[in-house]
Amino acid sequence: MPRPSRLLTAALLLALLTSAATARRPHTPHTLKLRFPRLSIPARTNPEACLLVRVATTAPFDVASIEIRHRGVRGRFAVQHFLVHLYTGEQLGELGAERGRVVPSRGCLDLGPSDRDRRQLVASGTLTRSRSAFPPGVALRLSPVPDTPAGPPAGLGFTLDGEWVNGTSRTRSASALVVLRRARPKKVTRIALPFADRSAEAGLLVAPGEVASTEALAAGREAAWGPGRPGGPATGACVLQVTGQMHKRGRFFGVDLIEEPCCTIPESP
Repeated sequence: MPRPSRLLTAALLLALLTSAATARRPHTPHTLKLRFPRLSIPARTNPEACLLVRVATTAPFDVASIEIRHRGVRGRFAVQHFLVHLYTGEQLGELGAERGRVVPSRGCLDLGPSDRDRRQLVASGTLTRSRSAFPPGVALRLSPVPDTPAGPPAGLGFTLDGEWVNGTSRTRSASALVVLRRARPKKVTRIALPFADRSAEAGLLVAPGEVASTEALAAGREAAWGPGRPGGPATGACVLQVTGQMHKRGRFFGVDLIEEPCCTIPESP
């Protein structure tokens, strides 16, 4: 049976209409650049490698847009996935000697702090150049975490997870750059909150020769998310983005609109 972390995970970015950002914050840079160094990929292989990155800051970084650039990929040499996870634990100091070193790992399970499961997906992209931006007035807040439990905020920790497919007959090389652009402080009126919902995994355990669907599950096992459900908000929310992680096992990922949208994000004054 595959590890749970390799099963389908729906990662959503939303903005709670009751959230607001009005506090004055220390100076922060306009952009954060996370670099995945040049890596050689042998012919006809499908490796996965990970990198830990630490950014020293004591102030939250409100992201307005995210850009991911891949270099060296083309044709039969492609990106299988490239994920950017934010570390949300309390052991940032444990990045230690692994920081800045590319480590071969499936699912990045072999590196990072002892509470390495405290990771939140904040960006992904497989195109040569991909860019996503939040609506006006909305930002994704990246909050610094401490080096040790109960310690003061010390910085931001990221895990860059890349997987490539080299279908060519020679060794190829690839690198990546992630650019996080900061929102203008006085323009931010709503904060987007990333979350992961794994209820869709309930329909993945299918007996040989049979067809199963999350739409035909027993009561209490529905693949659904929303107000009042575990991990969901107490009130309504405006969903901005949804994506699925399925790897090679995935055939279809769908989102059903049950009711007409009723979410309006106000423009910044």
